[in-house]
Amino acid sequence: MKHMLRAFVVVCLALQEEVAVFADVSPELEQDFQALRTYTLGSDFASCQRIIDAVTAVRNDPEKATPLAARMGRALSEVGYDGQWFLCQWLYVIGTEREAPALAQLVRDRKTAPLGLYALRAIPGKAVDQELMKLLRGTRDPHLLCGILDCLGKRKTGEALPLIVPLLRGGNSLVVRSAAQYLADIGTPEAVRALTEALARSRPQKNALVADALLRACAHCPDPTAREVRAAAARC
Repeated sequence: MKHMLRAFVVVCLALQEEVAVFADVSPELEQDFQALRTYTLGSDFASCQRIIDAVTAVRNDPEKATPLAARMGRALSEVGYDGQWFLCQWLYVIGTEREAPALAQLVRDRKTAPLGLYALRAIPGKAVDQELMKLLRGTRDPHLLCGILDCLGKRKTGEALPLIVPLLRGGNSLVVRSAAQYLADIGTPEAVRALTEALARSRPQKNALVADALLRACAHCPDPTAREVRAAAARC
């Protein structure tokens, strides 16, 4: 009986939280989200414009922006491709870690992956990094891998390095290039070391690619030894 009562309380609290979030989105704005369900590029933009105005009004106030971002995150599963494209543009502006799972769901599909990755790139927080690393572990699609690697690199997510270094030894040139680019972007001593080792064992056709990434990683790396490595890479 106690377990049932505890479960009931948890459900009630969750529902209260959900209602509170919806309560912060005005009925008028909720109508615009409903209209977004049938939005297609080139159709009536009035509802989209009102959502843009709402985002602009709260973008510098996290307390007010959070419930709006949450509603936008839920809307991702309610709308079509054009609606998702619109929402991701503005989740780039006010998105939070809470929207990361919904955006990650877009990344699982090659068609919508660029939309989700665009927004995820701009949202700070470890939860976003964790979602991206989960996606990295869960896909073998070269195109998705390249997009995820680019996003992790632009976010400078150093924690992903152990997952990415093995990709330098893969057979897909696009993935190898993206893995090298990730290491160049984060520019840590560990990234420089990984690229140095990759250059030592790479085949001639990959030498230039890895050497170029190593040069750029060294340029970002604060470690003094990176200068010596950069000079050696420049001779490759």
